[in-house]
Amino acid sequence: MMRIARLLWSETSRTAWLMVTASFLLLAFLGTAELGTHEGRWGLICLKMMRTGDYIHPYLFDEAYYDKPLLSYWIMIGFARLLGGLSEWAMRLPSAVAAIAAVWCTYRMASRMFDRGTGLLAGWILTTCVIFVFWGRVASADMMSLLGSTAAVAWYIDRRDRPGWTSHMVFYLLLAVGCQVKGLVCAAVALL
Repeated sequence: MMRIARLLWSETSRTAWLMVTASFLLLAFLGTAELGTHEGRWGLICLKMMRTGDYIHPYLFDEAYYDKPLLSYWIMIGFARLLGGLSEWAMRLPSAVAAIAAVWCTYRMASRMFDRGTGLLAGWILTTCVIFVFWGRVASADMMSLLGSTAAVAWYIDRRDRPGWTSHMVFYLLLAVGCQVKGLVCAAVALL
């Protein structure tokens, strides 16, 4: 009996339960609903890029649409290619994966700053936040941008005692990738 309790509720198991729950909430029935209002815009831009082969110039219908950096479109197209076509599932999966990774980064940050129990609490609070789950299931760049700033801050907290060229380079690389998803808001949030 004690062995089962340890298996289910050890420190490692509690972290696994957090990540399994976050994955379930963010991935379950992800592709069942049709694309919503602004999701359709992402879908049309990605579809046009895939049909024309022009991945540098985003178009919404027949007009140039330079509202967001290109990386978010490319990530969605990459998932579409991996999954065999542009679908609701392929469009939303990057946001869901980014949200799951953001939960992990939040857990890591709080664990390093305080203790493992606080990290689990922070991860559970984020995982059960309704608006977080909502945006984690929407085809947009918001969750990918959140992951960029959260990963950069988590990296900083993890490496602040060991500064060096590599630590700084990875921090700024995470910010740069996050900025290429949605814009400079990623760097502004992380630096604040």
